[in-house]
Amino acid sequence: MRKTFKIIILSIVMALCVIGLVACGSETPSEKSGLKIKKFNNDVTWTVYGYSGEDTVIDIAALAKDEAGNPVTVGRIMQGAFKDNDTITKIIVPDTVEKIDAGAFKNMGKLKELVLPFIGGTPIADGYYAESDKSEDKSIDAERTFAYIFGTEEYDGGVLFTQVYASGENKTEDHYIPATLEKVTVTPAAEYTIPMYAFACGTDNWTHIEEIVLGDNVTAIGNYAFNNFVSLTTIDTNKVKSIGEYAFEGCTNLKSGLTFGSIESIGDHAFSGVAIVELTLPDTLTSIGKYAFESSKITSLVLPASLETVSEGAFANCVYLKKVTVKNSEVEILAFAFDGCTALNTFGPEGTSEGAAVFTGYTVSDMAFSRVDKDNFTSITGLSDVDKVFFSVE
Repeated sequence: MRKTFKIIILSIVMALCVIGLVACGSETPSEKSGLKIKKFNNDVTWTVYGYSGEDTVIDIAALAKDEAGNPVTVGRIMQGAFKDNDTITKIIVPDTVEKIDAGAFKNMGKLKELVLPFIGGTPIADGYYAESDKSEDKSIDAERTFAYIFGTEEYDGGVLFTQVYASGENKTEDHYIPATLEKVTVTPAAEYTIPMYAFACGTDNWTHIEEIVLGDNVTAIGNYAFNNFVSLTTIDTNKVKSIGEYAFEGCTNLKSGLTFGSIESIGDHAFSGVAIVELTLPDTLTSIGKYAFESSKITSLVLPASLETVSEGAFANCVYLKKVTVKNSEVEILAFAFDGCTALNTFGPEGTSEGAAVFTGYTVSDMAFSRVDKDNFTSITGLSDVDKVFFSVE
């Protein structure tokens, strides 16, 4: 009888263990590295749910191993996985990850650098160049933003970041990002667009992030992606082919990294007000939007042969701009393209002498150089009516 009873009890215990494994997932403590990972039910990939180590640099892919010591594939970072950590200065999230929960990196007191495979909660977060029909649903639009992974709760060592996630009133949400964070790298596994509003800031923005590095697979930047991200000083855009409207508007400290090695199109107001000084645009560029570089600090500019039209207001109010070199001998220059460029004194093809303006072969609209003093130039050639092009506003 006792033997039978023991067998029954043992069977119940074993059954409960099986149920527990199914419900909670198999678990490995990864005690040596401190990385805590689980594999839920029949999931193919593993989930990071915590960290108890003391290393300062964490490469998740290198640390993720099963109980037998075999490398495993991580697909998710759970909410609060690195919460309250005060030793890690850099985290590298592998490009196998497809889900990062809200608040996964909350209250990390010493985090300086973060390497991510995408921005927001998933690589297919809602909306890239245009807002979707779901844009009224904050939980969907907010999930595509950078601040989402840090959470909305205030904490000591966190700085306020008012994240814009859609157009219109009341389309912001306050998040708190580690005050120590300085650099973010985005290295997706496949071709990727930085989502619309990804880093867009409202009026309250105290982040110290100065540098953004974009991997080779980042080929486009969505509308408003870095709008008003005032702490940004440098971003690597060498592989980017397309930049959306208002993408960097208000980035008043952005002054380096804009190499544009592969750029094909630049949207309206994309770089209004940036601090970049020299600008050379490559022969891949075919389109510059209206007021794309308005009020920027450019002092010299090279327009490529591939560019057929300089749009309305494209370089308006660039008051430091002195020299423009034009490589397309048949370029069209629309109204107000260089409006208010009061320091401009050299314009034309390569080899144009300082102080000269050469427009031979160009199609130049009236008021293309409004509020530019024609007396800045020692000679102006190729225009039938100089006063209509260099229109003066008294």
